[in-house]
Amino acid sequence: MKNFSITSEPIVSSELIIQLEDPDCGAIATFSGTVRQH
Repeated sequence: MKNFSITSEPIVSSELIIQLEDPDCGAIATFSGTVRQH
């Protein structure tokens, strides 16, 4: 099952906007920051 992906590459917003125009597109979550190991 692959519902998400982790990437260090930039997100091309123009391509993303086209996909988000579809009412059935689902959700997109982004994270920008530092993850620390505990």
